[in-house]
Amino acid sequence: MIVKQYADNIQVTEVCRIFFIDLIVNFCILKKICEILSRIVTILRESSSLVLNIFIQLLQNMGRNILHVEFLNFVRNILLLFSKDIDKPVLNLFLIVLQKFRCLFNGDMQWLKNHVDMVEDVANFFSQVIKKLPNIIHQCPDEEFILFIELIKNGIQLHEPGTLKSISTFTSNFIEYTKSDQRTINLLQQNGFEIVQILLQVRFTFNDYLQ
Repeated sequence: MIVKQYADNIQVTEVCRIFFIDLIVNFCILKKICEILSRIVTILRESSSLVLNIFIQLLQNMGRNILHVEFLNFVRNILLLFSKDIDKPVLNLFLIVLQKFRCLFNGDMQWLKNHVDMVEDVANFFSQVIKKLPNIIHQCPDEEFILFIELIKNGIQLHEPGTLKSISTFTSNFIEYTKSDQRTINLLQQNGFEIVQILLQVRFTFNDYLQ
């Protein structure tokens, strides 16, 4: 209620900004902050952009290894509420998540295996954005689509059921999205055969394991 009441007050919002910046150095506190902000962001829908801009700055300042589910839920809620409002700087939030994930993943299959919980959360996040906010995906540069393809190629080789399910849903939503974007159609055509080969190899390996 305080945030809603004073959303247009520059002094109050500046105090909030300083307060949250002081707290984000602690990972556990940061997760709780994201959880709380994810809940209250909906009340900002009718407010000015002052508080929203502060929240976006906080997201940008969080460490590159911050991709826990609370952070992703906060970003998702902001995107869902404000992505159609071109006067508010929310479109770059999705690119921030992509940049964080690229720095962590960097094409390393072993990293995916060591961080299956995070991979599951990120894949779920990507799936939701692709399905519900294709207007954001349309604005992504080509290298982000390459990142998606690399995630698919490597992710389908994971064995954890929850993570594999998330990767499969993401892959399905991405393939559906390609019907509306020529760039992704071309990219999928270039990599489709390799993806099928990986799927077949994974299946044979799994069958051998069962025997």
